[in-house]
Amino acid sequence: TGGLVLELAGIDGELIELDTGAPLYFSWEPTGGRIAAHIGSDRLDIVEEGAEPRPIVDDPGSFQSPWWTPDGIVAVQRGVNSQRLILVEGDGERVVAEVVGTAQFTVGDGLIAIQSFSSGENAIAASAQSAPLLPAGRLVVVDLEAGTVTTISDDNAAAFFWDRAGQQLLVLDVVDAESGVFRWTVWSEDDARSFPEFEVESTWLRDFLPFFDQYAQSTQLWSPDGDAFAYPGTVAGEDGVWVQRLDEEAPENIGAGTWVSWAP
Repeated sequence: TGGLVLELAGIDGELIELDTGAPLYFSWEPTGGRIAAHIGSDRLDIVEEGAEPRPIVDDPGSFQSPWWTPDGIVAVQRGVNSQRLILVEGDGERVVAEVVGTAQFTVGDGLIAIQSFSSGENAIAASAQSAPLLPAGRLVVVDLEAGTVTTISDDNAAAFFWDRAGQQLLVLDVVDAESGVFRWTVWSEDDARSFPEFEVESTWLRDFLPFFDQYAQSTQLWSPDGDAFAYPGTVAGEDGVWVQRLDEEAPENIGAGTWVSWAP
């Protein structure tokens, strides 16, 4: 059929084609079998077996994976001179922020971490508060309920992941892009702490990091209880998969590998 195919695999192994297109990013409904899918450049639909796709919005924004959360579907929609970060709840939608240029986001518990790649002066502004627009090239957290915006980093991050409770944000900071040196920082409302620098694993850099916002919905770097995270790379000249516990200064090498995900 061409492009990427969204399929369901039944208990008997039968594959059911739901939709096709490219690019194709998707997010499962937290309690149910429906899927929110951004397909191609002009479709952001709810897709399910036995029904026609139903548009979530008529004019989706730049290509970005939607997030189906217990509060609703978080997505971007094209505006007049910007994009709108929206929360779709039932048949209604709420504008959470205005975003100029392209953006990446991940969703925690009532919190959205988002960064804009616009070169303009004004990039992100929470719609629920009257405050100066935040400049582009920063990583910020928007509180869905309060409408407040908190700056996490004055630079764009290479990737960022919420822990399973949705309260701690694991941020991959670029130390030296040319030599591939990075550093992890863990942010919460109460604290921010950085960990030892490392050289990122080359295949993980190529295949995982550019698409981290999609992988963040299925691949866990965080431990289930949120007291550690794991990653592949080189620390102090030693290759391997590393586990960094939040209460320890240095990570532990647990073995060779180029990819890692923590079991539920």
